[in-house]
Parts: sequence; C-alpha cells; structure tokens
Amino acid sequence: MKYGLLIATAACLSSCIYSDLGRTIGSIGTKVPRIVPSGTTEIQNIYSGQLYRKDGKYYVELPLVWVPERRKGYECMPLYNTTGDQFNDKCTYNRPYTAEELQQYTVEKIYYEVMEPPIRIRPELITHFRKPDANGARGVVSATLKPAEDFTPQGAESLGLYGIDGAPHHIGHLEKRRADYYPLLLPLQVVATAVDIPLSIVLMPVSTPILCAAMEADCEAAFPYHDESRREFSLPFPLYPTEESQKTQ
Repeated sequence: MKYGLLIATAACLSSCIYSDLGRTIGSIGTKVPRIVPSGTTEIQNIYSGQLYRKDGKYYVELPLVWVPERRKGYECMPLYNTTGDQFNDKCTYNRPYTAEELQQYTVEKIYYEVMEPPIRIRPELITHFRKPDANGARGVVSATLKPAEDFTPQGAESLGLYGIDGAPHHIGHLEKRRADYYPLLLPLQVVATAVDIPLSIVLMPVSTPILCAAMEADCEAAFPYHDESRREFSLPFPLYPTEESQKTQ
C-alpha cells in the first residue's frame, strides 16, 4: 500500500541493516497467526468481526489464519523505533502478507471478550452506525479484547458485523506453531545467532549510505515494507475508518 511504503521509506532513511540469520533459521517450518482483513483501502487494511452479546457481556469473533513465518536473513533497524522492540519494528525487509494472500488460507474463528481499555481511543467503547457502511459494518468496537476460549456463539445474540480497532494486534497470546523437526534446528540456530553479532557490526555502519544510494537509483530491493501486524508502542493502530456522519446520535 502506498501509505505504508512511504512510512517505511521515511523510516529506512534513518536506519541500518543487521544480520538476522538466527531468527531466519528458527523460522523454518514455523507458522505464525494473523487476523484476516475483511477488506482493504488504498492506505490501509480493514478489519472487522462478528459482535455477540451474552449474559450482559460483549464478545467479538475474528477470522484467524496460520501462515509460514517469513524471514530473509537480514532486517531493518530504524534509529527511531515505533514498536518498543528495536529488533521487531514495523519497518521490515520481511514482506508482510497481503490481505489477498491471507484470504487464501483456511480460516479459524477466535473469540474475545470486549473489555474497557486503559485509554479509550474513541468516545464510545462500541460505536453504532445509523446504517451499515460500505463494508457491511454496523459500527466499531474500540476496546481491549481479552481471549475468551470458553465462549461459543450458541445462545448468544448476534449483533452483526462490526469494525474492530487494532484487530491484528490481539494475537500476542498465541504461540508460534513449530514443525516436529524444529529441535534439530536449534544447534544451527544458536551458531547462526552468534554469527549475527559480528556480521551486524560490519553491516550496520556501512548499510545506511548504501541504502540511500540504492534508493536514489530507485532499486526496489532497498525499499522496506511496513508491517501493520506489529503493534505501535504508543497507539493500537490500525483504526477502522469511520466518518462522523455514520454514527448514531
């Protein structure tokens, strides 16, 4: 997406490259969870899910898929980190999955209880629209989502499709799925992680001018991606796009 590419490019102009061989070997045969976007616009993916009410509580159903982890042996380290994790920034050379790619995988349903967030990013916990928007959403849920493994929609009141703020960031409690042969890779991963240190010492000081020159030459490989599945440390983006005219009075 154009907006994401601009952000990633700006971040990379003040960044460097480090060696990521250890985590790349660890990604072999590994699957990671992703929430499937319900749609996409020119600037962002759109996330929505079914909203239920049961015993006075609200629950959200989100579409979840498991996809192979993508790592390519080197990674981007912006000087101005946005995620709170210097080695897991939203500026990345590991290509994120597009909405179209995620929609090709078998979907599982995952359930969450709607909880009051510490800081509310919209005036209402659940915003209702006058009528469904162009994506079919009847409103927006802006809340902390607590995993609800015991919830089932049987006997619950279905309220329809709602946009979910920050939907791709509510899967941190899920562990990666490893292949049975993963333990055999551990010795190699340990060695590669040790090698990452001297390689990074060499790569980091020389990569920035090389990247800038490659960008000037419009070299596609020099431009990083913007991975919205990695959470901002300050705000739970992405937000579901709404207009004030959609809301009920």
